[in-house]
Amino acid sequence: AAQLSSFKSDVAEWWSAATGTARRVARDLCDAYGIPENMIRLEDRDLCTGRLVQDEACDAGNHSAHTDAPAFTLLWYPTDAGLDVKAHDGTWSRAIPPPGAMLLITGDLLHFASQGSATPTVHRPPLCLTKRPVLMLFVYPDSNAKIGPSSVPPCVALTTLE
Repeated sequence: AAQLSSFKSDVAEWWSAATGTARRVARDLCDAYGIPENMIRLEDRDLCTGRLVQDEACDAGNHSAHTDAPAFTLLWYPTDAGLDVKAHDGTWSRAIPPPGAMLLITGDLLHFASQGSATPTVHRPPLCLTKRPVLMLFVYPDSNAKIGPSSVPPCVALTTLE
């Protein structure tokens, strides 16, 4: 029971820090892309969805490129782990955060809110031999945020992977 109590308090502490980081990142992205803060304001308790999962790439056949639907996603990986991101020229590279840092993946909602200025990050989980954990925080605008209208088409075409 003591371990469970410690786990709950550790998770609550992490959640508070992670959502505080998400709010600061949202403000910075609004400033960077000229988005009115009321379009991506993060005030609701349920603005984020967090998951601790085993890296999905380790499941056979799950190596497809995609973009994330939220405004952005924050990812915390163990040391020397990360994911593959696609550059504008079509090349792939491994994005590995320094120890103690996180990766930021821009998503579809940020793309729409910025009228296309913020490109959603096309990414895929890397192939790996052993499963590894990743903490993912998917950040959505709160329920009262007004996204749009946007001149950006709702779908982003992905090229076929080699």
